[in-house]
Amino acid sequence: MWQEVKVHRDQHVVLKGSYYSVPTPYIGQTLWLRTTQRMVEIYEDTQKIKSHIRATNRGQWITDPQDYPMHKQDFLTKDKDYCVQQAQQIGPFTTQLLEKVLKAPTMIGQRKAQAILRLALKYGNNRLESACQRLYHWTCLRPTR
Repeated sequence: MWQEVKVHRDQHVVLKGSYYSVPTPYIGQTLWLRTTQRMVEIYEDTQKIKSHIRATNRGQWITDPQDYPMHKQDFLTKDKDYCVQQAQQIGPFTTQLLEKVLKAPTMIGQRKAQAILRLALKYGNNRLESACQRLYHWTCLRPTR
């Protein structure tokens, strides 16, 4: 089966709810995707640029770190466990927030968690923990309407 797909800013194309990476230069382009029962192949015109083993479940991210430039590959190693471990060093409210953000195993959640952790580099651990505590009290203790 063939279909046209667009490469999103996160360097992935979508097929039946799962995500497949392509190299950086193809961001924003429309490519062709060919599927078999076991494989996903991505083409620019008639030139195959990428192949992946097909996802078995909807929502899976099939990502080849080699698709990313070296300076962005670090992002992929900072997974859920890494982010939660870093949050635990900041405090319990930061940990609770990151666990909530990372509940669904997606790249978007991972990106959000890393962005929250970067706030500690800019503002310090105490300010981040205090902000997470305020957020917790605002969302959990707010009267319902």
